Amino acid sequence: MLSLRTVVLLCLSIASTSLAAVTPSFPYGSQKVRGVNLGGWLVLEPWITPSLFDNTGDSRIVDEYTFAQYQDRTRATNALRHHWETFITEADFRDIAAAGLNHVRIPIGYWAYEVNGGEPYIQGQLPYLARAINWAAKYNLKVIIDLHGAPGSQNGFDNSGLRTSNPSWHLSGSNIARTNAVIKTIANNYKDQTATVAAIAPLNE
Repeated sequence: MLSLRTVVLLCLSIASTSLAAVTPSFPYGSQKVRGVNLGGWLVLEPWITPSLFDNTGDSRIVDEYTFAQYQDRTRATNALRHHWETFITEADFRDIAAAGLNHVRIPIGYWAYEVNGGEPYIQGQLPYLARAINWAAKYNLKVIIDLHGAPGSQNGFDNSGLRTSNPSWHLSGSNIARTNAVIKTIANNYKDQTATVAAIAPLNE
């Protein structure tokens, strides 16, 4: 088991990235952030989209990990693609802006970027994230990309991608290193789009 000090030091290594500092594209501190979270879209949560889980007919399917683990992979993939295509659309971004909001928070799981060790997660979320960022730019909204799930689960809840009574993210240097790499990938992918991608939340809960 890693000590708390080791975990903290590993997490702080995120700051060692060579990416140049940027000036925020939103006047944080002088203007209110008025935003909405696009939960249940690129990271499944049963309480937000219960029909996705009910339609499987399998009570073992309680999170995104088991969504892919306990049903036919083609069926699961098709269900996810339909969900990604229809759950959030450009009309939502237009309506968010029309309501006077200025930010959208978009949760994303580490598995959108990499899977290994037999993890059953289905990938394909990233084109939808890119599309969402383009919509946000079109409607003058800022995006907060939120890494919502980490390897081993950081909180044990289904919103981490893996519901478990024994979350193990903090117990493994490999888990933390993988998370660190994903955060750096996100930062690198959007370092030239900071006019829209205003912030990255390193890890939910």
